[in-house]
Amino acid sequence: MKKILILLVMLFVTGCGAKYSIDFTDDSVTESLVLSSVNSQEYDAIKNGTFAPVPAFKDSAINLEEPVKNEGVEYYDLRAVDNNVQLKYKFSLSDYENSYLGNLCYDYFKVFEEEDSIIFSTNNNFKCFYDWYDIDNFDVVMTTNHDVLFHNADEVTNDAYIWHVSKNTKDDESIQISFSKEAKKTVFSSGRVKLILIVSGIGLLILVLALIIYVRYKKVNSI
Repeated sequence: MKKILILLVMLFVTGCGAKYSIDFTDDSVTESLVLSSVNSQEYDAIKNGTFAPVPAFKDSAINLEEPVKNEGVEYYDLRAVDNNVQLKYKFSLSDYENSYLGNLCYDYFKVFEEEDSIIFSTNNNFKCFYDWYDIDNFDVVMTTNHDVLFHNADEVTNDAYIWHVSKNTKDDESIQISFSKEAKKTVFSSGRVKLILIVSGIGLLILVLALIIYVRYKKVNSI
């Protein structure tokens, strides 16, 4: 685990920010880490494909010397765009607690089921700040299509649950959130229903007018 920490520290420069996104949809979890204002040399290495690949699962083998992927090891999709670096991987729900990034920053990083709910839980100590000295802020953002039954997020905006972790709060900021086991059923909003009805009505009107014009045209030509 320490090797991956060393690898990611190479990316940072002073003032770097990080956004860790978790999208829990149906029975899968898409994890994404975006680093802003990264080291230019390492940024170019990622763009050129010469940066060591980052494994998606904890306890995976990693080679810091060469950009070589080991057979049988799953890796993050690593991209460099607009001076930002993104690591992204889609986990099954049962595999997510073995995420490399999640376990990198928390000693306790668990996903488990209770009778009627699914719970994402960490301990209080966000340990990445001890090694990532140049990060000014770290936001954890979670979205889902499940009902949220409980959470301790710092902010909820447009159905996104956000935890703002800083060097001052790293020892007190845990992630606690529980969801319904079943995903929400898709329901059209009233605005969307109105739009569909309007478009359908216009389409029907055009069809009727075209039919009337066609019938009149046939009558004129039959005289």
